[in-house]
Parts: sequence; C-alpha cells; structure tokens
Amino acid sequence: MLNGWKYFALPVLFFTISFIILTYPLIRSFETHFFTDDGDGLMGVWNLWWVERVVTHPIAYSTFWHTDMLHQPFGITLLGHTLTPFNGLLASLLTRFMPLLEAHNLIVIFSFVMSGLTAYWLGYYVSRSVFGGLFAGWLFTFSAYHFTHFDGHLNLITLEWIPLFVLCFYVLTNKPNGFVGAAAAVSLWLVLLSDFYYLFYCLLLGGLIVLGRMIQMKDIFFPFRNNHAIPFGIFGVLSVILLAPVIFPLVLAAVRSPFLGGHDPAEFSLDLLSILIPGERWRFGEWTRFLWANLPGDPAEISVFPGWSILVLVVYLFVSLKSFDDETRWRVKIWFACWLFFLIMALGPVLHVGGMITGIPMPYALLERFVPFIEMSGVPVRMIIMSVLAGSVLFAMGIRKLTSAGPSRKVLIALIFLLVIFETLPAPLPATSIETPGYVEFLAGLPEGEIVLDRAASTQYLHLFYQTLHEKPLVFGYTARIPSSLYKREKNIRDAIGAGDYRILWEEYRIRYIATQEGIEVFDPVMDIQLIYDEDGVMIYRLGIR
Repeated sequence: MLNGWKYFALPVLFFTISFIILTYPLIRSFETHFFTDDGDGLMGVWNLWWVERVVTHPIAYSTFWHTDMLHQPFGITLLGHTLTPFNGLLASLLTRFMPLLEAHNLIVIFSFVMSGLTAYWLGYYVSRSVFGGLFAGWLFTFSAYHFTHFDGHLNLITLEWIPLFVLCFYVLTNKPNGFVGAAAAVSLWLVLLSDFYYLFYCLLLGGLIVLGRMIQMKDIFFPFRNNHAIPFGIFGVLSVILLAPVIFPLVLAAVRSPFLGGHDPAEFSLDLLSILIPGERWRFGEWTRFLWANLPGDPAEISVFPGWSILVLVVYLFVSLKSFDDETRWRVKIWFACWLFFLIMALGPVLHVGGMITGIPMPYALLERFVPFIEMSGVPVRMIIMSVLAGSVLFAMGIRKLTSAGPSRKVLIALIFLLVIFETLPAPLPATSIETPGYVEFLAGLPEGEIVLDRAASTQYLHLFYQTLHEKPLVFGYTARIPSSLYKREKNIRDAIGAGDYRILWEEYRIRYIATQEGIEVFDPVMDIQLIYDEDGVMIYRLGIR
C-alpha cells in the first residue's frame, strides 16, 4: 500500500496538479480547444486520426507507416514523418469513449504527467530520495524544452519513455537480470514509437553508461561476462526483434529516395548564452528578449534554457565529491559525463554566441560525420533534453546530499525549490479551436474513396486537419518529410493543375473533385465539370467526361 503511494499515486497526483497550476487556465478549455497551436499541432491531430483509422480498419490498411489518404494516387511512406504511433494507438483506445479533441488533450496531459513519473522513478532510484525524485521529475517534465514543444510537436513532448529506458538500462548495467533486460528493450521500443530522434539519443546515453561502467570495472568485456551476459543478450535480441521492422525499412527508404524537409543544423543549435539565460517560452521571456530575439531560426526552438538550479547542484556535487563513497562518486561522474556530453552536442556543429555563428567547430560535427543518419534531423538543440534528464538525476543526488547534511540546510533547500519554480514557469500556452467550414461538411457527404484536390484550405495544416473530418483521400498533403522520388513523380500533377489540364487530372490521376476559392473555366469539349457547391467563397467542382 505504502509502496503504491510512493512509487505511483504520490508522483502522479503531484505532477497532475502541478501541470494544471502551471498551465492555468488551459484546463478550462479541455473540451473546446486542442492543446496545441494551429500549425504543426494540427499535423499531430492528423497523426492520431490516421493511426486510429488503421487500428479500426485493419482490412483496408495493413500498416500505419504508409498511407494512401495523402499524395494520391501514389500514397506516401510515413517512415520519415513524425508519426508518433504510440500516441495514435493510445488515441484509438480513448476515442472509444470521447471525441478526438478530448483524446488529444488527454494525451498531452498524459505526456507531461507520465514524463514526470518516469523521471521521478529514475531520480529516486539513483538518489534514494523521494524529495529528490520529485525534483528530478519536475525539472524534466516542466523543462523549457518540454513547454517549448507544446506549441505543435506532439512527437517531441512524448518524453515519458526516455527516463524509463534510461532507468532500465542503468539497472541492467548495475544489477542485471533477464526481466530488466526485457524491460529495457520494450521501453526502447516505446521510445521508437514516440520519436526517432529520441531513439538515437537513448542509444547514445546507453553507450555512455556502458562506457562508464567499463572504466569503473576496468573491463571492456563486462557485458559478456558472468551474470551480465544473459540479461544483455536478452536486451540485444529483443531490441533487434522490436526495432528492426521499423529501422531497416527507414534506412532503406532513405537510401533509395532521400527525404526532403530536413533542417539546417546551423539554425537549430543551442546558443552558448542560452545555457545561462532563459528563452522565449519562459513566463518572463520579455526580460531576456535581448538574447532570443537575435537568435537565428526559430527563437522558441533554440532558446531552451536548461536551468540554473541544475548548474548549482552540479557544482555542489563536485565540491562535495570527496565526501562520497567510491560507488556514489562513480555514479556522480557517470551522470555528469552524460549531462556534459549532451550539453556540448546541443551546441551544434559550430559555436553560436549571442546569436552570432562564430565558426568555431564543435564535436557535433564529428558525430554527423560518423553517424550519417543524424543528418536526417539537423536539429542538434533537441539533444539538450538528455542533458536535462542527466542533470535532473544529479539534482536529485544533490538534494539527497543536502537533506542528509542536517536541519541547517532546510533554508537552502527551500530557496532552491523556489528557484526551480521560478525558472520553470512557462509563458501562456496555445490552445486552438477550429470551426468546420461548410465545404468540409459537404466533402464528407460525397462518395467514399473519391480523390479530392483541396485548394480551399487556407494552410497546409488545415488541409490535413480537414481530412480528419471529411475522410476523403487527398492529392498532396503536408508531412514532416517527403521522399524526393515522390516529389518528382508529382511534378506532372502540379504542371497539369497550373495549366488547367483537367482531362489529365481525371484520366491519369483519377481526381474526381476540386475544392477551390477560384472559379474554373473549361475549354476542353470532352470534359464535363459541374459546380456542385458554392458557399462562403468556396466552390467544389465534380470532374467527369461528357
């Protein structure tokens, strides 16, 4: 009973209440607004709808990694897209009891609460301090990084499985058994179903943990010896079984037809001063506008402040290093190495200082050279989240050290607690309400499976979102990345649209309906194009042959 309270009920209650308070009055819009922006956030809604559609129509769709609902008549692979199938699978359960809007919002809340819970488990395991674990969970789930990506990156706020994998893998290297090996593999698979970036980051952090234990044990082959061999073998085999069906096709797809839509790492690197100065998504972000307003690229994305409190406790731990026993000293060093490694990698291929690109090369450039796969991301700043996680663990250890030092440190702990709250207060978060246009309702009533060219949607994001309402296959469609070969194949469609060659659209590409805000003039005597809808500035035409 007490363990259930300590390991689950207490942290869940704590992080749920904290999320509601920190983001208030967001919770009042739970039933009326999507907890996201009206840009990439709507793509996240489409992701949920698509995976839910695959789950509920297993005969029509064999996999959620490819869709024929977009880019008709060819379809598109979603291996390079930020699909986040885990959230979609969760949505397929929730939408049995609630609308998609509420399911989306519940998934967002779940991501924050569960991320805090798993980070709490990790912090508690390493520090053996409930208070330290709660601090660790707070710093991780209410980090500037997490709130920054609330603005539209449902895949990137799905952090909850990272701490769980790190915990399982850390236990695997210290107290190995078969169950932990299997748990580490399953949690890594859940990371894969959340985001490919995070899978790579977890593998890097796992490698650092193994390297640290190798140095500590003075044995580079320790995973293959004695009681480590079978648990590590279970982890390795099960990981391959779970990850290979996605990773191998992804690599093959990228080799056959490189994906378009990547980012420039020069514009998505952490600025050196952002390590010490909070960014745009901070509640008091106007105080620091002098820095983030001058950063290249998206200032919200790259001004992800990791926190003063972590820096303070890291310094405190190193000052106190000699007072620890040998095992604890090694733990501090391993987690410090993880914290520092990802902090440096987040700085990108060249150093940025105060918005200026200095040209000074950084270690990330070597990582790009030896791991070509990372070029698909081009966003080194996102590696900061692993530094925040490692720093949160160090913070928990520091809190344990302070609390064991006696009552005289209570005032200091209280001040640190206030600092943590102050530096993690987020700016107001977006919420989006969308009215359904009449033309979308009209499209919903058309025959199922007919291909639609929707040129009436005002943004590429609404173009996606409206499909979740009318459920008709679309020509084109916004995804995070598109295979270069598909882009070339669609050139003829784009040319035919530009030339008004509706016969080709009808005969070769089977397009049956066009929604547009401009009238269509037809000079082809063979084509029969009928205006079947004309309201609120939007017209829908049915294509046919006389």
